[in-house]
Amino acid sequence: SKPYITIDGYLYHARQSGIPYTLESRPLKEDELKKFRGGENAHIWISKVILTGEGNEFVGYGVVAQDEMTAKSPRDATKLRSPVVAAHPQLLAQKRAEWQALRRAFPIGGIEE
Repeated sequence: SKPYITIDGYLYHARQSGIPYTLESRPLKEDELKKFRGGENAHIWISKVILTGEGNEFVGYGVVAQDEMTAKSPRDATKLRSPVVAAHPQLLAQKRAEWQALRRAFPIGGIEE
C-alpha cells in the first residue's frame, strides 16, 4: 500500500522545497455553498496555495459531511465514532482543504493527479 502523507508532512515538504508560497483558507461563502454539493449541514472550506514567484494557484476543498459528525462508534453505539470531529467539524474541513492544496502544489513522488 502507498504511504499516507499527513498535512504536517506536506508542510515540511513545502518548506524544504525552498519555493516561497502563501497558504490561505476560509469557509465557503453562502453563494459558493449553493454551487457546491456538500450535503445538508456540511462544513466546506476552500484553501489556496499561491506560489509567490510564479503566481500559480493550487486549490483544495475540505468537506465534513453531516454523517461524519453524527456517526456512532461501531464498538459502542452510545458514543460518537469521532467526538472531536463532532465538536470541531470546521477545523477538520480546514485541514482537509489545506492538505489538498498543499498536495497539489508540492507533489511527492510520481505524477500528480
